[in-house]
Amino acid sequence: MVESQTARIVTATSLFDGHDASINIMRRILQSKGAEVIHLGHDRSAASIAKAAMEEDARAVAITSYQGGHMEFFRYLRRHKTAWS
Repeated sequence: MVESQTARIVTATSLFDGHDASINIMRRILQSKGAEVIHLGHDRSAASIAKAAMEEDARAVAITSYQGGHMEFFRYLRRHKTAWS
């Protein structure tokens, strides 16, 4: 018998961003579909998100960014993820 695996997903709002309504909606949608969500809240750094994703063995990370610096933020996130791998 093959066990079904529950997706573990880290959710957060990027650094210097307090607009967390959209990530809260996304978190609830993911949970309603059976995902295990580790919600970090708002104003989170790339380092703290990458660290949590590695520690929680997350299969995905969902981030909202209202302030417009998301491309650079994702570069930092990727660098931190690589450093912890």
